[in-house]
Amino acid sequence: MSITLENRELFYSLKASRDELERANRVKDEFLGVMSHELRTPLTVVLGYSRMFQERQLGPLTKDQQQAVDVVLRNSQELLEMIESIMDATKIEAGSMTAEMNPISPLELLQEIKAAYDFPIAKNVRLEWQLPEALPLLWSDSRKLRQILTNLINNAIKFTEEGRIIIAAEKKLRADEKNAKHWLEFRVSDSGVGIPPEECDKIFDRFYQVDSSKARRFEGVGLG
Repeated sequence: MSITLENRELFYSLKASRDELERANRVKDEFLGVMSHELRTPLTVVLGYSRMFQERQLGPLTKDQQQAVDVVLRNSQELLEMIESIMDATKIEAGSMTAEMNPISPLELLQEIKAAYDFPIAKNVRLEWQLPEALPLLWSDSRKLRQILTNLINNAIKFTEEGRIIIAAEKKLRADEKNAKHWLEFRVSDSGVGIPPEECDKIFDRFYQVDSSKARRFEGVGLG
């Protein structure tokens, strides 16, 4: 009888802990969702006016003013991408993430991404874009694919002190037992600090950061 009572008490204790954990996760996700939305709204205004200044819609700019506007626009865009990453992570946790699949031109997408990095990097680092003259249409979510590639490039820039970063796309042929299938490989490689093999299984956990003396010099929120 005493063992049965102990087991029952343990069961209800574990259930109460689980319910409390689920409630805390719901509150956390709701907070992140609201926070991200509230931050995104004023940031969109900052980006809009920055682009107007950059395109000289509000009048001419001096060279120094142009450089300052470029810095504001670039960092505002990075902040917006971080906010969108938080919103996406919250949707994934809630199981409400959806993909808007459409035929897209991967070459056009890569050229647009390339244009966003048409500015000097404040490091001894160069970007090399190895893009073929033609690539087949791709069935994908263009916004999410852009976000993935941009995060990879930003991380490569952040963790590379000197050297080069290669951004490449290549059509591949994958043959199975029944037929051959074409697919696209996107690759971002760099000469930075790298990721220890024992950390590779953890890097896709939300908010996880590699904890090493070299990597800790580059702070982030663990969403890239």
